[in-house]
Amino acid sequence: GAIDDEVWKELNTVVNNLHYQWNSFMPILVKKGNEMSILDNFSNSLNELTNNIVAKDRTKILFSANRLYSDLADIFALYNTKMSPAIKKLRFYVRNIILDSSVADWESVSKDVTGIDTSWSLLKNTLDEKQNENSKLLDLSIYELKKVVEKKNNILTDIKGRVTLK
Repeated sequence: GAIDDEVWKELNTVVNNLHYQWNSFMPILVKKGNEMSILDNFSNSLNELTNNIVAKDRTKILFSANRLYSDLADIFALYNTKMSPAIKKLRFYVRNIILDSSVADWESVSKDVTGIDTSWSLLKNTLDEKQNENSKLLDLSIYELKKVVEKKNNILTDIKGRVTLK
């Protein structure tokens, strides 16, 4: 459906706030001696998201918002956080599979599946015994997602991707 003017206005407000917050946070990251490429990636993704919002391109907004999320995971990886940044990368790849399959970019979907495998193996190693049941469930969800990806079925990929995200 169409997006009304209020939603576009709200998107502009949110992305403007992100720029101000990023501008305040970036010097802290630089001062700690963090790698500039990680900061540049986030900054470039934020600019790309902004341009896509200004252009009101829904598909590009979804892709660039997801890329920004992935870059945020890279920033989280610079710090010791309670939750592994690999979970954010895993979410990024699953969302990317959904988005790439919606435009029938199966070559990119294949790369996203490789990303899922890498992120999931990293994440599995950080889970404790209490999270074992959820781990098995996620394992099966990823397995189901990969099966429909192999068939290049974008409708089932969307459904199985959403199930995996849950």
